[in-house]
Amino acid sequence: GAPERRLLPLGIGTTDYLGGIYSPACSEDELDAGFNALLRDAQWDEMIVTQLRPGAPMLRAVERFPTQLSMATAELQRFETEGCRRTHATAIAELPPKIRRNAMYYRNRAQRSGHLDLTIANESNWSEAFDALVRLHRERWQSRGEPGVLADDRVVAMHREALPLLLTAGTLRLCCLRHSGQIIGVLYSLIDPPGAVERTQYFYLTAFDPAHADLRPGTVLLALAIEHAANEGVRTIDMLRGEEAYKQIWHLERTPTFGFELRPCARRDPARAVA
Repeated sequence: GAPERRLLPLGIGTTDYLGGIYSPACSEDELDAGFNALLRDAQWDEMIVTQLRPGAPMLRAVERFPTQLSMATAELQRFETEGCRRTHATAIAELPPKIRRNAMYYRNRAQRSGHLDLTIANESNWSEAFDALVRLHRERWQSRGEPGVLADDRVVAMHREALPLLLTAGTLRLCCLRHSGQIIGVLYSLIDPPGAVERTQYFYLTAFDPAHADLRPGTVLLALAIEHAANEGVRTIDMLRGEEAYKQIWHLERTPTFGFELRPCARRDPARAVA
């Protein structure tokens, strides 16, 4: 019933990096054939894709578009979309001066009042870590009068189903900051497998206990997690998109992403397209 039928990739609007899943053997000719197959489909008026990394296969296909199709066949508009924020994985002692001083001060302060430890969830305790993340995240957002991304039980159920699979695949890093055994902060992140050209860890969600806000658990948690990532061979920390204030403090570099709109100028007869 919409005036224009839009073709959108799953995850648009919520996904920091988009663009499809492809076999390493997928050739440019095959990408172009898939693109042309979409254009022959009569069921949409406008295709919109955003958050494509530089060099993404779909973006490369779009860049070849003028040589593949006549501009009388379709109209293409390319644009830059919301970028993500990245930094180098490094030891705490090598962080930018202000964040380094804060992290070391509050880490030492926490250690004076109890044992401070960063733990990485495994098969035996990931559920405990995730439960703490959900509880702390909901408390934080409810205190602001907002729902937060984990307010919906269906979203929580999806993550609960995915986490053990991600753990088995070796791509999950669920980090807990514990103070005398109590979880006071949680970082939900994903990591590239060993051997990746530029191994990256993606910081997705964080939550901390407001009862321990005086220890700055968020700052300490991120600093320890970045140091752990560096020790694991990670080169880059990606804190994804968004312009939150804390990202300015961490001196993060902006990485652009791109998108496009494609509007075919002519369509085949729908009855023939189905046939």
